[in-house]
Amino acid sequence: MEADILYLQELLKARYVGSYEPGHMGAEILRFKKLSDASPLVVKITRGNKQEAVADIRANIIGYDAIRQLGGGRILPPDLEMVPLAGATALAMKDLGASWRQADPGITGARSLWRAFKDLVISTKSDSVPPTAGQQPIFVETVLSALARFDDDSFGILDIVRQSGFSEECGQSALMLLDFTPDNLFYCDGSLSFIDPWQQETYLGNPAVSIGQFSALVKIYDMSDSVAIAHFLNSACVTELPALLNGSSDAVEQSLRLGATLQLAASAFVRRQSDSQRSEKLRQEARSLWT
Repeated sequence: MEADILYLQELLKARYVGSYEPGHMGAEILRFKKLSDASPLVVKITRGNKQEAVADIRANIIGYDAIRQLGGGRILPPDLEMVPLAGATALAMKDLGASWRQADPGITGARSLWRAFKDLVISTKSDSVPPTAGQQPIFVETVLSALARFDDDSFGILDIVRQSGFSEECGQSALMLLDFTPDNLFYCDGSLSFIDPWQQETYLGNPAVSIGQFSALVKIYDMSDSVAIAHFLNSACVTELPALLNGSSDAVEQSLRLGATLQLAASAFVRRQSDSQRSEKLRQEARSLWT
């Protein structure tokens, strides 16, 4: 890694100043400061033998590219670039500082988040591809595919959701980001940035899925004003998205539930060994959204 750091210092014209804790998939997070103005950068990097970390960074690259192509460039972190490095996979970007979770800005932050999110919806609106007969909309299948990663036979959540059906009045689509969480959102210089996108079958869908996931995790983390935040964001979706997307409030409400279900199942999954009692409570909460 020392040779990589020396190379990155020269390539980025920056000085290495340390590192953050590795990402949850094992990638290293290196910290730099530009020589020109001391502005902070981070490089997410992994060597080729760490398959999970390599897959994670490649998913990020695919996700960032898709977001940009769909008109969502405003939410990408500044100075984002793939770094050429022999035998390694690496992404550089501005160091955005404290995440939304770390900053914990409460309901005031949630109001700013909604304004930025609504602008993102408007800038990425697109006509939806109608589902084939007897099939769920493509974005619903995308969420269900993600949900399947966190649902095994003992959970039984996926089958319950599949059997519930989905509103046919979805209207237009807009940018739909899974893993839209307080950990992956940052306010920096007055702008909202999103990091660590998953690879998704489609990045277009009902954006209420993202808000449903965010609201669920704010409550799971027991953040400041968590109940008020969830109520405000969910209500804003139901009130404003139908008109923006020419769809129904039913479709928005179901999308909020889809996002919340995904997050509850994911949070239950990661706690199944460390806190089995909490894990089961979260699974029950996910089921209760559909029964």
